[in-house]
Amino acid sequence: MREGTDKARVLTFKSKYVNLILSGRKRATIRLGRHRIYEKTILIVSRGRPVALARVDGVIVKKVRELTEEDAKDDGLSNLINLFRELRSIYGDFTLDDDVTVIRFSLIKVLRGSNYIAT
Repeated sequence: MREGTDKARVLTFKSKYVNLILSGRKRATIRLGRHRIYEKTILIVSRGRPVALARVDGVIVKKVRELTEEDAKDDGLSNLINLFRELRSIYGDFTLDDDVTVIRFSLIKVLRGSNYIAT
């Protein structure tokens, strides 16, 4: 089991997700393992650069098998199958009994100079 030990003030995303976040189509991130989020306001970062400030709306730990179509859509993906594919591309192998942390968020502010355009 992977255990998140950092006190998250920053959530880091691959650049391919940034426009989905800025457009509001990605309102959650699903991370393998148990992660604690202590801050209500977080900095969204990609490629080492600040992109936006967001409010944490909820943090839920569940088993991979408990993920839903709604979780997939909130994560910016079309369905659960695509969510599993994406998780495998990021984390490699995992089981249906592994823990995941679903972090739901909403944008507060897009930061200047982030070099991203919401589409």
